[in-house]
Amino acid sequence: ITNLIIMQNNLTLQRNAFSSYKNLRRLKLKYNNLTDIPLGMFHRLQALERLDIRHNNIDQLPKGIFRGLQAVQWLFLSSNRLKRMPINEMAVELPLLEWLVLSDNLLTLDNDRFPRLNLLLELRLVGNPLKYLSSHTFLTNQYLEALSLGYTPLQIHGSFLRQLNVSYLNLTGIPFGSIDFETINVMTNLKYIIYDRFYYCSMTPNVRMCRPISDGLSTFRDLLSKPVLRYSVWIMALVTLTGNIMVLWGRFIYRDENVTVAMVIRNLAFADLLMGFYLLTIGILDYSYRDEYHRVALDWITSWQCVAVGILAVSSSEVSLLILAFMSLERFLLIADPFRGHHRISSKTIFITLIIIWIMGASLAVAPVILWQSSTKYYGTYSGICFPLHIQEPYPLGWQYSAFLFLGINLSLLLTITLLYTALLVSIWRTRKATPLPLLEYDIYAWLVVFVLPLNSAINPLLYTFTTPKYRNRILPQDWKEIISRRREKSSRDINTAMGSSNPGGAQKFT
Repeated sequence: ITNLIIMQNNLTLQRNAFSSYKNLRRLKLKYNNLTDIPLGMFHRLQALERLDIRHNNIDQLPKGIFRGLQAVQWLFLSSNRLKRMPINEMAVELPLLEWLVLSDNLLTLDNDRFPRLNLLLELRLVGNPLKYLSSHTFLTNQYLEALSLGYTPLQIHGSFLRQLNVSYLNLTGIPFGSIDFETINVMTNLKYIIYDRFYYCSMTPNVRMCRPISDGLSTFRDLLSKPVLRYSVWIMALVTLTGNIMVLWGRFIYRDENVTVAMVIRNLAFADLLMGFYLLTIGILDYSYRDEYHRVALDWITSWQCVAVGILAVSSSEVSLLILAFMSLERFLLIADPFRGHHRISSKTIFITLIIIWIMGASLAVAPVILWQSSTKYYGTYSGICFPLHIQEPYPLGWQYSAFLFLGINLSLLLTITLLYTALLVSIWRTRKATPLPLLEYDIYAWLVVFVLPLNSAINPLLYTFTTPKYRNRILPQDWKEIISRRREKSSRDINTAMGSSNPGGAQKFT
């Protein structure tokens, strides 16, 4: 046997478990819940070239554990709980080692110098609590070509970098302020580097290949990477601004006999208007720095302006949803259940409710800024659009709050609106089926169209104002209304003529 794979078992290894496999070249012991490896287990595996013990629960390796593995070239020990291992003995016991993977353990590498592994080409230390690496750490590893130090609490100092001769360097997960970009930029042999954010690449232009080049939305060159995103932002911004400005203008210019409805619609339009300003800001920024976004990316995402537009967008979203939920509840109680003492809410109650809604929306938007004591940790850090969806990474800072906000509060509000309007329509259907009802008044019509859940800020003006005949009659020019009226009269005459000509008795009478 030259290849042996034992995976996904609950193993306890014995010292002589592999003593009869002298020709074994590849051994995989992954996902076996191993807690320790007995000393001397590998003594007779002198032909072994690749040893894989990843994804177990090993917390330490005894001295002499690698004895007999002088032919091993690849050693994978990642995803264990290793705190200590005989690193100093590796130079003697693993003379042919080329690839060493120690990622996702609990190693600190307290020793000042890594062992002299003359043939070591790649070393992965990702996800270990490394505290310090000095200029002497890899001084004796002159043939080391690839080094991965991602997701470690290291400060990548120039003194450490100057001693490296690697062509590949992985610094994923290391913050911007912990990296000496100036030294990296003059590392002559470095050809490929991986950072946490694409805009870090602007700090080391001399490196031939730099990753990532995008965060899914922005790229090294542009804030909005795809033309469809750019066009969509401008279209939505213009539609949202135009529609809601017209709503506010119409509601303030013309007096409405239903003051409470007008008050709610104005606040909804103003909340949606804020989203329009947010989209306009993103569109202008994208246009202003087209093809050179990397020059301002870091300054933008760490600026107070990014925080401000982020707060603006979140406030708009939350207030709009809260108002829609309030409208849904009020209409349901008034229309679906009018005989239990529920009357139309007074203007004072509406006013107080709207103030509470605005305070709640603004508080939800500002809370993370205060919570993390830094305006750049929640808004902007993970996206240049400054909207905290946090979907680019699995567990970024503030992901719990984003989940609470968008999957907790917003989803609950959407479900509430859906259930209330479903119940409302069922009630109306039952009532209409039981008794003939006249046409609903215009204001009720304006509320009922919310059934389609107009959560987009650009659609709210259309549904709540422009669809009501009362406001169409007030806003449309007189000439245009006359044209529409004449067309309606002509259409009515044509229908009457067609009905008369299709009546045989009528035809006989006219002859």
